[in-house]
Amino acid sequence: MIDGISSSSYHGMGVVVDAEQGFVLVDQNTVPVALGDVLITIAASVEVPAKVVFVHPVHNFSIVHYDPKTLGAVAGHIGSVELAEKPLEVGETAGYIGLSSNWTVVTMKSVVTKLDRLVLRDFQSPTSVGGVFIDDVGAVNALWLSFSYQDNAGRKEVFRGLPVSIVRPIVDELRASRIPESVNILPAQLLTFSLSKARSGLGLSDAWIPKLESCFEDKRQVLGIKRCAAGTDCAEKLESGDLWPS
Repeated sequence: MIDGISSSSYHGMGVVVDAEQGFVLVDQNTVPVALGDVLITIAASVEVPAKVVFVHPVHNFSIVHYDPKTLGAVAGHIGSVELAEKPLEVGETAGYIGLSSNWTVVTMKSVVTKLDRLVLRDFQSPTSVGGVFIDDVGAVNALWLSFSYQDNAGRKEVFRGLPVSIVRPIVDELRASRIPESVNILPAQLLTFSLSKARSGLGLSDAWIPKLESCFEDKRQVLGIKRCAAGTDCAEKLESGDLWPS
């Protein structure tokens, strides 16, 4: 076991974010840590070695790099994805392109039925190992990535969407030939409290109730602090149970 990783190999879908320099975005269930050997298979026919250059500490994606020169003439047929500027909204239709579990291309039309802030299981996921959601001009609105988590029953895998706004700052750095050395994160674990619990037991003032109710019609909740990383500035200023209404 290395760095908490118990399996010897992983596989998944990758998206070429910079074909000229050879950068590919994958989920962290495919590349969970920076240490390891990476092989990229292109169009189920060409295999090239790669290396991990970036693993996001919070969000579920990593960046690997291959040398485009090793592809020869194949490199001329590979292009970079275009990231859409506009995020997906409820009611919009998006095209889905992904790979099935036997590595064949899967396409379908998808309708955005909800934008969840919590993990819910009441929708039907596309049967694939990952993919992208695109708009009418082919720009990528969101990524469909594998998330790995652990519960009492053991290790599990679920697929969730990640908006391109999360990955864009990193992709922009890579396209400018800069590999990010650090990212800004809040070293704290967050959770939500119902407004009733926050009001009765955690000191949420009455003035905040209508403001929070107006944020989301389907949720009556407020963000709170579960725990902070020890030895950080965050741990000195925030405590477990603190509310974060704005």
